Amino acid sequence: MSNSTDSQIRIDQVPPSSVREQFTTTSSRSSFLDDVNKLVSLDRQEIYGHPKDNFACIADFWATYLGIPITLRQVADMMILTKISRLKNCERHRDSVVDIAGYAACRDML
Repeated sequence: MSNSTDSQIRIDQVPPSSVREQFTTTSSRSSFLDDVNKLVSLDRQEIYGHPKDNFACIADFWATYLGIPITLRQVADMMILTKISRLKNCERHRDSVVDIAGYAACRDML
């Protein structure tokens, strides 16, 4: 049987600063933030509707499956954590970093 701490993410497992280094110039930051804004305001909103409605649907499914209440903010947090876990395998995957910022923006809209 594995130690209970084996399944927990430790701070030393978070992707290195090389992920942050992708966005160090002003033009890169502007482009990155433009991509996040487009993702949250246009692309995803047209497909899935307002984050409050979409996250409510996800929360209902998860709550039913898990048998516990799930808040909209918990949905946003778990989606962010999903993207962080993917960065562990591919630390330079820009789309995951954009998605993290997008989920953070959606969380702010709740």
